[in-house]
Amino acid sequence: TPLVTPTPTPTNSPPLATILSAILIGNTIDFTGLGLDAEDGTIPAADMDWVLVCTSNLGNVLQTATGVSSGTFVSLSASDEFRITLTVTDSGGATGTASVGVSTPAANTAPLVTVTRPTTGTTAGNPQLGLYHRSYRRQ
Repeated sequence: TPLVTPTPTPTNSPPLATILSAILIGNTIDFTGLGLDAEDGTIPAADMDWVLVCTSNLGNVLQTATGVSSGTFVSLSASDEFRITLTVTDSGGATGTASVGVSTPAANTAPLVTVTRPTTGTTAGNPQLGLYHRSYRRQ
């Protein structure tokens, strides 16, 4: 009787998703990524999906981008934190994901500057300038 060796079932390892950049510019985030797979090589842009969520409510998808390796999410609210997730799918249907957080800066508040005249009996700078106390707040 001949010995029968079973043929191993090939495995489809998941691809590797990589977010190369997620750059905040004003109220937009420009993003770029790629996918690599042991069996397929480079994953085509058509098999890439992007999702943008606010980290305070991860179930609330704000924007998506499908079939692109790069793009822009626009009209973001100020002073918030976001999570961008890239999912890549190989020809066998296996998926790989990568995520990155992006924070919009807090609102910039104007500094308070106070110029006070010298105390009695002292001088500062040119006494003929008539130093006085005044507060300024930049609007």
